[in-house]
Amino acid sequence: MLAGRRKIAGLLTGLCSGLVVALLVPGGGCLGLDYCIRINYSGIDWCMWMEGALMWPEGQPELAEPVAEEIFSCVCFNDAEETILNDAMPEEQYGALVAEIEQSARESCAALVPDGFSHNCDEEEGDDSPGFTLPIAGESTKDCVGHCEFVNPPPGGSCRELDPYECNDEEADGGSDETGSDDAGDEAEG
Repeated sequence: MLAGRRKIAGLLTGLCSGLVVALLVPGGGCLGLDYCIRINYSGIDWCMWMEGALMWPEGQPELAEPVAEEIFSCVCFNDAEETILNDAMPEEQYGALVAEIEQSARESCAALVPDGFSHNCDEEEGDDSPGFTLPIAGESTKDCVGHCEFVNPPPGGSCRELDPYECNDEEADGGSDETGSDDAGDEAEG
């Protein structure tokens, strides 16, 4: 019975000590409000298969064999880029995004080739160059940010809006917790 009372007394002493420290140390016991909290949403992988990738012992192309049964590569894109890939427009931007996925597939292909072998993974033209399927949308992934938003604006202020390209920029942060601004150094209009 005496041991039980000592345990309770020890617990109460510890609790009281913690409360005293929390009240005396600035910020020790209170959680301050955080403004302009950034929420990231996953991007989408766009993928394609590479076909006809061959490798051969250096100087012996007649001994060519497939690099792998299947070469599949994906690149994560934000929401704006996903719209371009879905619509295949504007044509110039679509071509650049497709080329990015193809380059990823070429790098994946080359990584599968053992030392001492040559390959056609990097050939872009000619009869021996590999082919690619059209890009397809894959799964959502946290490899990149599809889009983001800020929530919880400061009193009398607002949080700035980010476009999908800014969301992947690690420097893109919200307003100040203390001044109620929407950008570092800019005062919010209220």
